[in-house]
Amino acid sequence: MDRSRDALKGVAKELAKDISSGMTLGLGSGSTVATLLEELSPLAMARSKVIKGVPTSTQIEIVAARCGVELVPFKGSVDLVIDGADQVDAGLNLVKGGGGEDGDYQRGEEGTGHSSRPHNGLRN
Repeated sequence: MDRSRDALKGVAKELAKDISSGMTLGLGSGSTVATLLEELSPLAMARSKVIKGVPTSTQIEIVAARCGVELVPFKGSVDLVIDGADQVDAGLNLVKGGGGEDGDYQRGEEGTGHSSRPHNGLRN
């Protein structure tokens, strides 16, 4: 297992502790979120937690469905956002870059722009 997968496995373990059954997650785009969902799903299922998700890309929609995430439409807000970042500064601010986005910018903004608790796997 590579180091980034190991790190995401640790994030998934922490995230599984933080989510409650029925929470709606804003699911960012890209390989980091895809891997995190693959690691998180069995942990949530083992705790009998139902995860709902608002995907921001077709790729994540497919991965989330395969992982047993109940896909739901965006209804103005989500409980928690999970997403990757290209950089993290000293203040734990995430910097998003121009990665392999699938061009569905509006969908991405809708799914992740309105959360009371963004989650980046880091603790203050």
